[in-house]
Amino acid sequence: MVASLKKSVRWIARRWFGVDLIRHDTFGFNIVDDIARLVPVDRMNVIFDIGANRGDATIEFAQAFPRAKMYSFEPDQATMSELRRRTNRFQERVKVFNFGIGAKTESRDLTINRSSGGNSFLDISPDISQFAEGDWTEPVTKTQAEIQTLDHFCAVNGIESIDLLKVDTQGFEMEVLKGGSLVIVPSRTKLIHIEVLFIELYKNQAFFDQVYQELTNRGFRLVGLYNPFYKTEEPHYLLWCDALFVGKVD
Repeated sequence: MVASLKKSVRWIARRWFGVDLIRHDTFGFNIVDDIARLVPVDRMNVIFDIGANRGDATIEFAQAFPRAKMYSFEPDQATMSELRRRTNRFQERVKVFNFGIGAKTESRDLTINRSSGGNSFLDISPDISQFAEGDWTEPVTKTQAEIQTLDHFCAVNGIESIDLLKVDTQGFEMEVLKGGSLVIVPSRTKLIHIEVLFIELYKNQAFFDQVYQELTNRGFRLVGLYNPFYKTEEPHYLLWCDALFVGKVD
């Protein structure tokens, strides 16, 4: 009877008021809320922000998880300076590093776009204009940037486990995963917040299915997809979004 009544109320809300009534604890709507449900604030101790850019995610996590120690990585010198300035108020908890994370230790060309949000170790696909436009898709120059592996960084710095690993590297995500074969496993990393692409924005990029297969093979499970971007012209379809994977949560 109660279940039937709930269905009826939900149907009326959708049919007559154009809204959907959901339970407060439903997953899949806000990624930070879901992260906090899986690893509560008082147990969120170590966060990695790989591809930190100007620090939007670093700041959001620092505010949401006030006990966490954060490691933010940004390979572009100019953008890193802005990241450091914006996160300075969290300086006791946020450490900023001016190199990228990848599959091996190396020096590599970094494409600098008019807007830093599109900077990548990969070249932009010639088809990118079909799906996206703006300053972040306009290359300006290239610069040499250093790359380390996640396994090496954690070993050198004595980091045994990561509560939240955020990866937003403009198509370079698979390279990050390859360089973390020892660390990015459920026994050492609890949650992975990663951008996934469904269309080609960068040459030799990783697609969603590749990232999904790699992480599920390692023992992670997909929690949900968030912040979707769609093709605005018909036919409409999903271009990219953020994905949340869960490993082993105490």
